[in-house]
Amino acid sequence: MGFESYFEKVLEVVRSIELPILSSDEWEQIGLLEKCLNCGICTMFCPIMQIPFATYPGPRSISTETSRHFTEFKLMFDEVMKCTLCGECREVCPQNVPVTNIIKLIRKKILEYVPSVLPFSVAKYVKSLRETGFFTSPMSKEEREEMCEFLDVLVVPDRYRREADVVYFPGCQASSTLIEIFEATKTILEKFNVNYTLLEDWSCCGYPAHILGMDELAEETVNKLISKIGEKKAKTVLTTCAGCTANLKRVLEGYDTNITVKHLIEYLIEDIKLDNLTKVMCKHSLKEETTVTIHYPCELNRHVGKYMNDYFYDLIASLPNVKVVESKMGEKCCGGGGILLIYDSTLSLEVAKLKARDFKLTGASTVLTACPSCVVNINRGLAETGEKNLRAKDISIFIARSFK
Repeated sequence: MGFESYFEKVLEVVRSIELPILSSDEWEQIGLLEKCLNCGICTMFCPIMQIPFATYPGPRSISTETSRHFTEFKLMFDEVMKCTLCGECREVCPQNVPVTNIIKLIRKKILEYVPSVLPFSVAKYVKSLRETGFFTSPMSKEEREEMCEFLDVLVVPDRYRREADVVYFPGCQASSTLIEIFEATKTILEKFNVNYTLLEDWSCCGYPAHILGMDELAEETVNKLISKIGEKKAKTVLTTCAGCTANLKRVLEGYDTNITVKHLIEYLIEDIKLDNLTKVMCKHSLKEETTVTIHYPCELNRHVGKYMNDYFYDLIASLPNVKVVESKMGEKCCGGGGILLIYDSTLSLEVAKLKARDFKLTGASTVLTACPSCVVNINRGLAETGEKNLRAKDISIFIARSFK
């Protein structure tokens, strides 16, 4: 029996007992876990490890155990699914160990070999993405028109152009459960006469599939979207979702294109300019001083860059009659990321409650953020802790309401 025959026999046995087959690049990623010093600093910052009842070993255990026992990856599914992928562990790690990258790799391998382990709470969204191109299906135009009667922002007609400087990509959530963000952003763009367009035929950016480790589905989904964006000859893709921003920036780095991805915060700072924004806001400013605190979304804070925090703060601080009080946990994960919100809603809520208690100490009347998932989960935390007056709002809505 020749070498090739022996090799095929080995692969046959490996597949039969559902052991993961790793590429050389994947083995290289696993090897990076050997850099872990076992110091435990990451455990002090991990948001999930702050929850007493959470059965989560933490980033240190994942680092030390995975490199030794990767063949037992199937036993790690619940552990890796309870990570929010916030990235704070890597941020504080003396060795810069990319734990979140390894977690996505483990998710990928588990779902390749044992897809049945994915619970229905998550599987139904994956099915939707495969069949419709959306993680959460957007409302129809008729449904949005009905909902717009109840929104507290100005509503402007959808704009579709053959070509435009800017493509506004709202993402799945702002097109379904949080359409107020969608409408508010259109209002802002119209206010500043931005040459923008929506996409007539679009799809999810693939970020949910990416963080689940479903690389093929993620690539297929985002490629369809980028193709549609390219047809508009746009220079900028404008987003209002932190996850979409981080994912599209990451993907477009590998494309031969001049398209720039910008979150609304970036666009207001870099293109509209604060002076122009405050001139309009002065005419339509809040009548009384409003105290706000800021939640910095992890996908912008750590996965795009720290400059996003500065942009966010400068933007809010420049608004007339707005006082910013920073929270001690402003940069901490709210528990809404990494699919945790739908995989383990209870655990996600416990993280949000920690944030809610800290936000209440600021004395603010509003928590401003820039991510639909963060809005949803922070408001869950505030409601669960009995807070009736403090609510989280997306920055787009806060600005658009001042135009009324």
